[in-house]
Amino acid sequence: MAELDLTIREWSDRIRRLLRELNLTQAGLAGRLGVSPATVSRWLAGKNEPTAET
Repeated sequence: MAELDLTIREWSDRIRRLLRELNLTQAGLAGRLGVSPATVSRWLAGKNEPTAET
């Protein structure tokens, strides 16, 4: 369960890495997850972190 204890900074780094590895844009990731591109942008900026639903 250690993955659930990630800090906002760690979430941001992890999402950036996934975007690179999967060759996705923020909009592409948002579409796959069913969230808005603004939500992904907030995750990357460290303003929010993903929820269990996403």
